[in-house]
Amino acid sequence: MLKFLRKYNKFLLAGFGTLLLIVWLVPSAVTQFSREAGATGATWATLRDGTKVTVGELQTLQRQIKVLDALGLPLLQQLGSKNDPSLWYLLTREARGAGLVGGVSDGQQVLQQVAGSTPPEQVLRSLCA
Repeated sequence: MLKFLRKYNKFLLAGFGTLLLIVWLVPSAVTQFSREAGATGATWATLRDGTKVTVGELQTLQRQIKVLDALGLPLLQQLGSKNDPSLWYLLTREARGAGLVGGVSDGQQVLQQVAGSTPPEQVLRSLCA
Protein backbone atom coordinates (compact mmCIF):
# COMPACT_ATOMS: atom_id res chain seq x y z
CA MET A 1 0.00 0.00 0.00
CA LEU A 2 2.79 2.45 0.86
CA LYS A 3 4.55 1.60 -2.38
CA PHE A 4 1.35 2.48 -4.28
CA LEU A 5 1.02 5.80 -2.42
CA ARG A 6 4.67 6.72 -3.06
CA LYS A 7 4.41 5.79 -6.71
CA TYR A 8 1.18 7.71 -7.47
CA ASN A 9 1.38 10.51 -4.89
CA LYS A 10 1.31 13.32 -7.48
CA PHE A 11 -1.73 11.92 -9.26
CA LEU A 12 -3.53 11.35 -5.99
CA LEU A 13 -2.70 14.85 -4.78
CA ALA A 14 -3.96 16.39 -8.03
CA GLY A 15 -7.14 14.29 -7.97
CA PHE A 16 -8.01 14.95 -4.33
CA GLY A 17 -7.06 18.64 -4.64
CA THR A 18 -9.38 19.04 -7.61
CA LEU A 19 -12.17 17.20 -5.81
CA LEU A 20 -11.72 19.37 -2.72
CA LEU A 21 -11.79 22.54 -4.82
CA ILE A 22 -14.99 21.47 -6.56
CA VAL A 23 -16.70 20.53 -3.29
CA TRP A 24 -15.69 23.87 -1.80
CA LEU A 25 -16.76 26.07 -4.75
CA VAL A 26 -19.91 24.39 -6.04
CA PRO A 27 -22.30 25.19 -3.15
CA SER A 28 -21.62 28.92 -3.27
CA ALA A 29 -21.90 28.98 -7.07
CA VAL A 30 -25.21 27.10 -7.00
CA THR A 31 -26.72 29.45 -4.41
CA GLN A 32 -25.51 32.51 -6.32
CA PHE A 33 -26.91 31.28 -9.65
CA SER A 34 -30.24 30.31 -8.12
CA ARG A 35 -30.52 33.65 -6.33
CA GLU A 36 -29.84 35.61 -9.52
CA ALA A 37 -32.03 33.44 -11.74
CA GLY A 38 -35.01 33.70 -9.44
CA ALA A 39 -34.58 37.38 -8.80
CA THR A 40 -34.93 38.68 -12.35
CA GLY A 41 -38.08 36.70 -13.11
CA ALA A 42 -39.83 37.45 -9.82
CA THR A 43 -42.81 39.78 -9.83
CA TRP A 44 -42.01 43.25 -8.51
CA ALA A 45 -45.41 44.83 -9.09
CA THR A 46 -48.79 44.02 -10.59
CA LEU A 47 -50.78 46.74 -12.30
CA ARG A 48 -54.55 47.12 -12.15
CA ASP A 49 -54.97 45.59 -15.62
CA GLY A 50 -53.03 42.49 -14.55
CA THR A 51 -49.71 43.40 -16.18
CA LYS A 52 -46.84 42.03 -14.12
CA VAL A 53 -43.60 43.97 -13.81
CA THR A 54 -40.60 41.77 -13.04
CA VAL A 55 -37.50 42.52 -11.01
CA GLY A 56 -35.51 42.40 -14.25
CA GLU A 57 -37.59 45.28 -15.59
CA LEU A 58 -37.05 47.11 -12.29
CA GLN A 59 -33.30 46.78 -12.76
CA THR A 60 -33.64 48.15 -16.30
CA LEU A 61 -35.63 51.11 -14.96
CA GLN A 62 -32.97 51.78 -12.33
CA ARG A 63 -30.27 51.76 -15.04
CA GLN A 64 -32.33 54.19 -17.15
CA ILE A 65 -32.64 56.54 -14.18
CA LYS A 66 -28.87 56.27 -13.60
CA VAL A 67 -28.16 57.17 -17.23
CA LEU A 68 -30.49 60.17 -17.16
CA ASP A 69 -28.98 61.29 -13.88
CA ALA A 70 -25.43 60.86 -15.23
CA LEU A 71 -26.30 62.89 -18.31
CA GLY A 72 -27.28 65.75 -16.02
CA LEU A 73 -30.76 66.13 -17.44
CA PRO A 74 -33.15 67.89 -15.05
CA LEU A 75 -35.99 65.78 -16.45
CA LEU A 76 -36.26 63.47 -13.45
CA GLN A 77 -36.41 66.26 -10.91
CA GLN A 78 -38.96 68.18 -12.96
CA LEU A 79 -41.19 65.13 -13.17
CA GLY A 80 -40.70 64.31 -9.50
CA SER A 81 -39.40 60.82 -10.22
CA LYS A 82 -35.85 61.25 -8.92
CA ASN A 83 -34.73 57.77 -7.78
CA ASP A 84 -38.29 56.42 -8.01
CA PRO A 85 -38.43 53.59 -10.55
CA SER A 86 -42.16 53.01 -10.05
CA LEU A 87 -43.06 56.53 -11.16
CA TRP A 88 -40.56 56.36 -14.02
CA TYR A 89 -42.14 53.08 -15.17
CA LEU A 90 -45.63 54.57 -15.11
CA LEU A 91 -44.48 57.69 -16.99
CA THR A 92 -42.73 55.71 -19.71
CA ARG A 93 -45.66 53.29 -19.97
CA GLU A 94 -48.12 56.14 -20.48
CA ALA A 95 -45.80 57.81 -22.99
CA ARG A 96 -45.51 54.57 -24.97
CA GLY A 97 -49.29 54.12 -24.87
CA ALA A 98 -49.82 57.66 -26.18
CA GLY A 99 -47.22 57.20 -28.94
CA LEU A 100 -44.88 59.87 -27.56
CA VAL A 101 -41.74 57.73 -27.43
CA GLY A 102 -39.22 58.17 -30.23
CA GLY A 103 -37.68 55.34 -32.17
CA VAL A 104 -34.25 53.83 -31.97
CA SER A 105 -32.81 56.40 -34.39
CA ASP A 106 -33.82 59.27 -32.07
CA GLY A 107 -32.04 57.62 -29.14
CA GLN A 108 -28.96 57.00 -31.24
CA GLN A 109 -28.83 60.66 -32.30
CA VAL A 110 -28.97 61.83 -28.70
CA LEU A 111 -26.34 59.29 -27.69
CA GLN A 112 -24.03 60.39 -30.51
CA GLN A 113 -24.40 64.03 -29.47
CA VAL A 114 -23.53 63.15 -25.88
CA ALA A 115 -20.75 60.73 -26.79
CA GLY A 116 -18.96 62.92 -29.29
CA SER A 117 -16.12 60.83 -30.72
CA THR A 118 -16.42 58.04 -28.12
CA PRO A 119 -18.23 54.88 -29.31
CA PRO A 120 -21.85 54.86 -28.02
CA GLU A 121 -21.50 51.35 -26.56
CA GLN A 122 -18.61 52.49 -24.38
CA VAL A 123 -20.61 55.50 -23.17
CA LEU A 124 -23.57 53.31 -22.21
CA ARG A 125 -21.30 50.83 -20.40
CA SER A 126 -19.64 53.60 -18.40
CA LEU A 127 -22.96 55.29 -17.56
CA CYS A 128 -24.65 52.05 -16.47
CA ALA A 129 -21.70 50.76 -14.46
